[in-house]
Amino acid sequence: MPPTEKGRNLNVWVIIFTILTLSTIVLRFCALRIVRRKLRVDDVLVLIAFGSLLGMQGAFWWTIPHNLGASVLEIDPHDASIQHRAQYSTGVTWTVATCSCKVAVLWMYLSLFPLGRPRYAVYTVMGLTVAYAIAFMPIFLTACNPPSAQWALDPIVQLAKCRPIQRQEFASVSINMALDLAVVLLPLPQVWGLRMPVKKKLFVSGMFSVGLLVVGIMAWRIQTTVESMKSIEWSYFLVTIALQSFLEVWLGLMAANLPVMAPVFTKVITPAVKRSFKSWSSSDASSNLKRLTRTFGGGSSGKKSSGGYPLSDYSMDLPMVPVPCNHRNEMGHHSSDERSDHSELGIWREVEVHVDSTKSTQKDAYNVV
Repeated sequence: MPPTEKGRNLNVWVIIFTILTLSTIVLRFCALRIVRRKLRVDDVLVLIAFGSLLGMQGAFWWTIPHNLGASVLEIDPHDASIQHRAQYSTGVTWTVATCSCKVAVLWMYLSLFPLGRPRYAVYTVMGLTVAYAIAFMPIFLTACNPPSAQWALDPIVQLAKCRPIQRQEFASVSINMALDLAVVLLPLPQVWGLRMPVKKKLFVSGMFSVGLLVVGIMAWRIQTTVESMKSIEWSYFLVTIALQSFLEVWLGLMAANLPVMAPVFTKVITPAVKRSFKSWSSSDASSNLKRLTRTFGGGSSGKKSSGGYPLSDYSMDLPMVPVPCNHRNEMGHHSSDERSDHSELGIWREVEVHVDSTKSTQKDAYNVV
C-alpha cells in the first residue's frame, strides 16, 4: 500500500535530520582525534543514543507502508496492529536515547567543572535521569496486560486489557522537561564566571542552551497529547508524536556533540577558510595590478603607458560637433591651405603621443578644413 502524505513528509524529516545528526557524531570523533583525547563515557553514551535512534527509525519505516497517518476508517486491523507494535517498541528505544543524551552531556560537565558544589549538582541530575529511566521503562512495557494486547487485532481487547497511555505520557514528558531544563541551566553560572569576552560567553551559553529547544518540543508534545484525547484519529496524532519524539533525540544528540566539536572548527575549518580567503584576495589583487601595469598598446583599450602610469581615459576626449563635409573631404583630400582655413567645413583630430619613463604627454593638432 502506498504511504500516506503524512508518512512521506515525516520520512523527509527523518532522512534530513539523520544526516545532520550523523555528521555531528563524525565531527565529534574527529575532534577527539585532533586533541588526542581518550575515549570517555560520554562518547560511548552518544553511540548508544544514536543506536537507539536508529531503532526508533526502523520501527517508523516499518509502519510507512501500513497506512501510518491515515484515518481510522481507512486502517484495517492488520495495519493497526503493526502501528501499535512499533509504538510499543519505541517506548523502550526513546527512553534509552533521551536518557543517554542527558547523561552524556552531564558527564561532559564533569570534565569542565571543578570540585565542589557544581559537580555535586551534576551527579544529582545524573542520578535523577537514571532513576527516571529505571522507573518508566517498566511502565511503558506494562501498559497492557498481557503486553500483546496492545497490538491485538480486536480493538475490544485493547480497551479491556490496556490502560490509557495519556497519563504516563503526561508524567514522562513533564519529568523530562524538568531534567532537560536542569541540564541546560547547570553550566551557565560557571560559564559567566569565567574571564573571557562577553561574545564568547554568549556563544558558549548558546551551545549549552540547545536543550531549551528540546524543552519547547516537549511542551508541544503535551499539547498534542491533550488534543489526541479528544479525537478518535489516533493514527493521525501518532505521526505528530513520532516527529516530536524524533526531534527530542536529534536535538539531544546535537546538544551533546556541539561543545565537543570545537577543535574541528578552531584547528581545521577556520584555518582552511582563512587560507582560502587569503588566496582569493591575493589572486584578485594580482589581477588588478596586472590590469594597471599593462604597457601602452598591449591591451584592448590601447591607452596604457609603458612606465606603469595609466593614461587618463578622458585626456583625449574632445567634443566633436558634427558638421556637413564635402565629398572631397570625405575622400581624405586635404591641402595645407585648406587645413589652415578655420571657416571651411569638416573637423578631424590628429594625435601624437610621446611617452618617457617619468611622464606621458600628448599633443593634439586640431585641423579645420
